[in-house]
Amino acid sequence: MNAFPFPRRDRRTRRRGFSLVELMVVVLIIAILMSLTVAGARHFMTKAFESKTRQHLKTIELALEKYHEANSEYPKSTNGSKELYQALTGDTDMDGRISSDQERQSGNYLPELLVPGDGKSLQGWIEVRGKERRIIDAFGEELQYRMPGEKNAAYDLWSYGTDKKKQSANEAKWIKNW
Repeated sequence: MNAFPFPRRDRRTRRRGFSLVELMVVVLIIAILMSLTVAGARHFMTKAFESKTRQHLKTIELALEKYHEANSEYPKSTNGSKELYQALTGDTDMDGRISSDQERQSGNYLPELLVPGDGKSLQGWIEVRGKERRIIDAFGEELQYRMPGEKNAAYDLWSYGTDKKKQSANEAKWIKNW
């Protein structure tokens, strides 16, 4: 009879585990696949943000045409999207709603921009900074508007897109109406 409570296994029947090298190869493969997935997701997110920003610009261009039809001119701009917001919504006191008769008479050409309170609109169009409201793109950056335009006769409307430096040398990254 055997002195041990469990039967002894000889070397031929013993189960063999994974070696450290095999485990490291598996971990390396998983890391490579994860990095490819993250890079691909980042690329598609950027493309989605660019598409959403293009759609915002087209919607704002339509509202600017409505404004032009009603006022025979485009809104003047010396201060970017703040003045554009006021012109397209009629919200002169920048509280996110049309409350006075003067605001009602000035017209509301883009109601999606009106957001009472201190938050972002559901569509992600507005950013509130103190008492000012600015129109933003899908990247969370302020849209740019210039009237009279330098590139177009009427006005220039653009987003810097993925250009964080906001330099004209990187204009290829911009989303623009020219």
